[in-house]
Amino acid sequence: MFWTLNPIWFYWAILGVFVVIMLHTVANRFAPKVLFPWVGFFNLGLSRSSLFLRLRDYLVVIIRSLIVFSLFLILAKPFFYKGKPPKEIWIKDVPPEKTAEILGRWGKFSEIRFSPSEKPKGKVALVGNWDIIPNAEYEIWGERESWKVLEIEAGTDEIKISLYSEKPVKLKIRVISKETSISDEIEFEGEKIYTLRGKFSGEVLITLGGRKFYDYVLEGGKGGEVFGKGIDREVIINALKVTGADLRVGIDTVFPTLDMVFVRKCEILKILGINYRREMVEFIFSDSGCVFQGGKPILYDERGNLVGVEFGNLKIFGFSPSYTGLGFTPRFLRLLSLSSKEVWKVYLNVGDKVDLGENYEIRGKTTLCCPSVFKAESPGIYKAYKGDKLAGVIVSNLNYEIRIPEPPKPLENFVKIFLIFLLMLEVILTSVKLKVWRG
Repeated sequence: MFWTLNPIWFYWAILGVFVVIMLHTVANRFAPKVLFPWVGFFNLGLSRSSLFLRLRDYLVVIIRSLIVFSLFLILAKPFFYKGKPPKEIWIKDVPPEKTAEILGRWGKFSEIRFSPSEKPKGKVALVGNWDIIPNAEYEIWGERESWKVLEIEAGTDEIKISLYSEKPVKLKIRVISKETSISDEIEFEGEKIYTLRGKFSGEVLITLGGRKFYDYVLEGGKGGEVFGKGIDREVIINALKVTGADLRVGIDTVFPTLDMVFVRKCEILKILGINYRREMVEFIFSDSGCVFQGGKPILYDERGNLVGVEFGNLKIFGFSPSYTGLGFTPRFLRLLSLSSKEVWKVYLNVGDKVDLGENYEIRGKTTLCCPSVFKAESPGIYKAYKGDKLAGVIVSNLNYEIRIPEPPKPLENFVKIFLIFLLMLEVILTSVKLKVWRG
């Protein structure tokens, strides 16, 4: 169907057509007419030329109307889209890679929001885990089935699967590990944490309702320690538990045995002699933080600010993981995992890329030597080696949650070409008028 980004200009385009027709009509009505009796002698011979001129004048009016219509239509920015396109796209709990894809494909056509609006500007597309229904027409860009997997945690003694379903559902589950194979059936509604106890090691394959999920059990993963208070502490503890990263992390506190520090109180950096400036740091959300003016770069925010550096053996980040929203994304888990002193574990969706920071030999469904950036082309378990020593594990799963429709097709270039054609045609027709008159 035909839509425009700026409907007000489309209305001006229609009005412009009527104005052009009206001007030509008024001009013809009020044009002075001089009658000569002897002109009748020539009527018979000039009838065909007169008919041609009249048709040509009507055609000129039509072309000029279309020229005005096209000029305003370019400003209206027309496009084709099957159905009704969303005016707003609400995004929540979506990996940054998918967020970037939505921005790239839909950024010109819809307003992207990371929080709900009380009065949406039109139709809303919901992406991610929303429990708020917009006060407007809406559609869901996600899995068509009513249930989904929120999280999987695989340990040596148990596997925890966080599930959610809008309505009662019964699913068959099968878990296959190195020495274990267990089958069961789950019945649930709403949010549920399913726990399966046993002895698990190495690669784990979970088949749930016909879908396959992979995980890997890191043996001996300590999970690290966190020194600090508040919501950041809870976010980081949970992330260390999931990844098994062996790290000592400080929150607005610094002492020699730490591996990583997240600083929101920039004054602490003066103790270390690090140059910084206060500025807004942006990932999923914006929050006040510290931007570094030196040091070995580790991390940049969405605005291109340097917000993570290495200072000796210490990695320092000038923002709050929770307040900026980064702590709730897979990217944050990778950041912690790749800093682990022991074997690290990274989760990816198929098609996602991860910067490993160093060159590793990748072994799995495909063997690569030796990339520093890895892209998951298919689901499964990939192992990263330094020589013959296992350095890390990459778990790649299909993303069952997000379905991004094809974006609208812009028509601006076609309208511009049509406008040029009309201008050329108008010039030709007006020049033909002079030739007939002279003849």
